[in-house]
Amino acid sequence: MDSGSRVCDRIWFAFQSGSGVDIDSFQVWRRPFGGTNTLALDEVSLEKISTSGEPVYASVPLNDDKIYVLGAAYSHVEAGTGHLNFNRFENAVYAGTLPFPKLNPQFAATSTSARLVIYTRSPSVEFSFFWDPADRQESNGFDIYRNGEPYYSLYIAAPATSQSFILSSPQPGDLIRYDIVMPHYSNPKLSGLSLESGHVLEAGNPFPEKKLVVIGDSVSQGRGQNLSSQSYLSLAAERMGVELFNLSVGQSGIVPHVGNTITQQAFGDVDMVWILAGYNVWRYSAQVTLQDADGWYRGSWIPYGSTSRRR
Repeated sequence: MDSGSRVCDRIWFAFQSGSGVDIDSFQVWRRPFGGTNTLALDEVSLEKISTSGEPVYASVPLNDDKIYVLGAAYSHVEAGTGHLNFNRFENAVYAGTLPFPKLNPQFAATSTSARLVIYTRSPSVEFSFFWDPADRQESNGFDIYRNGEPYYSLYIAAPATSQSFILSSPQPGDLIRYDIVMPHYSNPKLSGLSLESGHVLEAGNPFPEKKLVVIGDSVSQGRGQNLSSQSYLSLAAERMGVELFNLSVGQSGIVPHVGNTITQQAFGDVDMVWILAGYNVWRYSAQVTLQDADGWYRGSWIPYGSTSRRR
């Protein structure tokens, strides 16, 4: 742990057989170190582990139907790599084969507001992620929840290529729901998921009853925030109890064709559609133009917001 760290997720203590240490009564005390910094143990969990000092993990296939993805309608396991992506748009959008000439492809290829959810009784879970060097990496911030409560925020320095981390259960043996809110200006893909041997994923229902789809630009994508969960859309969706599909793309303005991707096949029934864009661009313009000849909203925009509700 470096001197600037404040939270330690897990510490392993090794005791030689016959040392007389009773692990059932062993205690770890919180104490200050390095001046004002504090070592904060989120919880202490002592386990009888393998002689190597680490639990034995077994991989879970990434196409397991008990790995749930929210907020990314086109998420799928890639045929070539076997990685689970968090695609917000269909592949043709990223390939440039659809009429999206104003869409910024690097900003579109991000995991904005997507959420990975699993349920398990495993005492710990290992997640592994991969980043394609060609993709945009600006903010690799993950927000992690256990049973709906904030656990911690994890920041991974960019540029990253691969990273693994382990999440621990506060009550080994109890069913725990883990939520990982994905970064909004980065495009990590799940490359591995492992549980302690003998444990499995369990079925759950993480999907809210209603769905909110948002079309916008960088403001709605979360520009200025460190985490997807800090954006105004994520906060609003959490308070309303809806599943958020954030189709906002920075530096692209309002792209009319994005609305055509909101299909019944991909999204099912959509309860609300929000459109919000243009505040920061309009501020710098002396002349306001609503729409140019070829039908694109761009340049000098009027700020506006609208909501459509399904009755």
